[in-house]
Amino acid sequence: MRRGLTKNYGTTKTCDLGVARIHIEKINYPFLYTLKASGAEFGAGIRCAVQKGWLDLHESGTYVRLLTAVGT
Repeated sequence: MRRGLTKNYGTTKTCDLGVARIHIEKINYPFLYTLKASGAEFGAGIRCAVQKGWLDLHESGTYVRLLTAVGT
């Protein structure tokens, strides 16, 4: 789970806060294929980011919104 959070953190912290919605594929693809993480790690990272208040996951699961700048 920690590996998933670390990899997800690195992916999401580069997104612009001015963007209203980030489609989950924009995070999912680089996380799974560039960083070579598993689906379970991706899910754990998203859940952790939501719990920490960094992301708001839409009820459909198709997009997220950044709530705060990660690392602040």
